[in-house]
Amino acid sequence: MTIPQTTSNNTPYCGGASSRTAAALAVGLLCWSVSIFLASPSWLQAFDYKPDSSRFGNRFHDVFVKQVANPLYRPTEEANEAWEDSGDFLAYRIFVPVVAWGFGMNEWGGIAIIWLAGLLATAAIYDFLVLQGVNSRLCIWFLLALCTTPFLQGSHIYLGFPDSVAWCCIAIMMRFSNPVWWAVLTFVGLFNDERVCVALPLAFAIAFYDYRTNVLFAFRRALPSIGGVAFGIAAAIAVRYGIRIGLLGGAPLTGNELPHAGGRYPWDTFHTVSLLSSYGFLWILPGIAAARDSGARLFWCLVGGYSAAAVFATTYAFDFWRGLGAIYPLFVLAFLILAKLQLPSLRRVMLVLAILMLLRPQLFSTGTIKLFRPLPVALYELWRGESVLTDLKARIWPVGP
Repeated sequence: MTIPQTTSNNTPYCGGASSRTAAALAVGLLCWSVSIFLASPSWLQAFDYKPDSSRFGNRFHDVFVKQVANPLYRPTEEANEAWEDSGDFLAYRIFVPVVAWGFGMNEWGGIAIIWLAGLLATAAIYDFLVLQGVNSRLCIWFLLALCTTPFLQGSHIYLGFPDSVAWCCIAIMMRFSNPVWWAVLTFVGLFNDERVCVALPLAFAIAFYDYRTNVLFAFRRALPSIGGVAFGIAAAIAVRYGIRIGLLGGAPLTGNELPHAGGRYPWDTFHTVSLLSSYGFLWILPGIAAARDSGARLFWCLVGGYSAAAVFATTYAFDFWRGLGAIYPLFVLAFLILAKLQLPSLRRVMLVLAILMLLRPQLFSTGTIKLFRPLPVALYELWRGESVLTDLKARIWPVGP
């Protein structure tokens, strides 16, 4: 059976494995560096610690540091007003602590693992796109824009939050559609952040995008990888059950197995602001791709419908903006298809989008709307060591004697 393919005049990358790897890592390092600059000075929270604080940032000290020292540490085992009601779900999110503990690292080694995962995720996406024949400069512009989104920023605004590890698993799945890889990475992802499951269908859409004009055939081709995912989920459930009943760790879990729900609140302004701001100007890419990819209407209907469902599912978690990192494959897919369609204006569009994404002020939500600074302001704040909003807030809301 012959599947119609979208033609492309792009020349596939012909360099050797070593030079291709070096280029991918260089791009990953560039995007990671830009991303963490945009997160400044939030990462300075490690030096502004208030014990037993309910601030998200202090989970680094109250939980993450203790898990690196002992991956089977239970957040509820000590009297801690900030975290005793947060549930035992953090007892499952132990992949990074286990690796750091296994290599004898301290908490900063754990942070290095999280940050390295973000770099590798970006490198894997770059390598995948270039191997698909997409122009390398176009890839860099796209990834510079993507690095300003929850794809990387979820692990930069708060220390010890391993979002980028989950998105690295998804990036590797897109790059290697081998069922064994999918099984292992699904298992790893479920011990890092359950939201990895939200991203899996979109990862399938990318890994098998060549067959998008025949969705049924694409599903058949994906069956081995689907089997790998099922095996990874089953294995993770078995191990998680052992943790829950105390077979692993020696202490049965008694708290919530999922984070506090934010979905009990109706859709509100901060949801809308966070959704639009999360991927900013990149939101135009899926719309253009769906409109131009005329031979794959059913495929795009399924992708669009699932993406909408994923967004609403993400509202369950209180930290809605970070959870939107799960839909980042949608934008990789849209960019890839547009590059394959050889749109004459794509180079100009991607350059403009990259600049706009780097210069835009971003709003994100963790229950309330907060400001994420554009690159020039972030660089200034990094040098200054505090937010430029501090003085403005002091002028607008002066604190009395």
